[in-house]
Amino acid sequence: MSHSCDHNKTWVTKVVDTKQIFPNSVDQFSDLAIGKDGTVYVSWLRCPANGSAGDCGGTVSKLLFSKSTDGGNTWSAPVTIATPTLAPDACFCAFYGSLPNTSERVSDIPAIAIDNSSGANAGHLYVVYYSWTGTQLKVLVSHSTNGTTWSAGVPVAPSSATHDQFFPWINVASNGEVAVTWLDRRNDPANLKYDAFATGSTNGGTSFLGNIKLTSVMSNPLNDGFGGAFMGDYTGNTIAGATLYVSWNGYAQRLVLAGLRRRLQSPLGASQLVLKKDPGGSGVLFFSKVFGKSELVKAKKPTLLQSLDRSIF
Repeated sequence: MSHSCDHNKTWVTKVVDTKQIFPNSVDQFSDLAIGKDGTVYVSWLRCPANGSAGDCGGTVSKLLFSKSTDGGNTWSAPVTIATPTLAPDACFCAFYGSLPNTSERVSDIPAIAIDNSSGANAGHLYVVYYSWTGTQLKVLVSHSTNGTTWSAGVPVAPSSATHDQFFPWINVASNGEVAVTWLDRRNDPANLKYDAFATGSTNGGTSFLGNIKLTSVMSNPLNDGFGGAFMGDYTGNTIAGATLYVSWNGYAQRLVLAGLRRRLQSPLGASQLVLKKDPGGSGVLFFSKVFGKSELVKAKKPTLLQSLDRSIF
């Protein structure tokens, strides 16, 4: 981990944990969060490269956690958050596993977030990830009050959603509400195309609210512009005030750069989205019925990013 205390003029790098030696184990996909007291928290994936394809695909991995209370100079001994199973590398082309029914590599980034509010769950930590069940990729969230012990993974989707869920991300609002977004194939019987979904938790990650479908048209990963071999490695979200912003990679018939905002002041399951074409030709308009309040947000004019549908709501 590297840190700078002089406005980016110089940097200091400190080792968080011992060096891992391939093929016994590999460290990858780190993320960090910072508490309001300055404590730095880091999460990462560790996996053995002994899968059937000679890599980490299909293996039982570890999601690890460490923290620093002195600005990143020293780090606590790693703690195991969870032990998810990675997707098999069915294509023999994806070191950390491939998205089922494709040759797309699928990363398992343990995205971490902390509740910096003054609410009931202040200081709680959250990590989102997927685990391969043998039939689907399932997105889970583990939570902790102190980073020493972690809960079992809590599903973000209902049990009826039995198709793949992948590329999740997580953040915590200033009021302590937890927001999770991911890609989901539940609406395609063939388990190939996907929509973007979101949900939230108001009880510290013990359970999650109804899921919201963010997309109006499913995307086909085979239309990624790379012959079905590279659709990217992750999605993302962030929260500013009471607004959640989400980005994802999409490959629909009409590809534009678009935007939409959604308020977090009421349960996430209460809203609906309707996609409408902009009669002025400057992209699209999203009309959202946001928790009983209508809000119209104009999309940015399409740019050279025509090959990607990077929708932000």
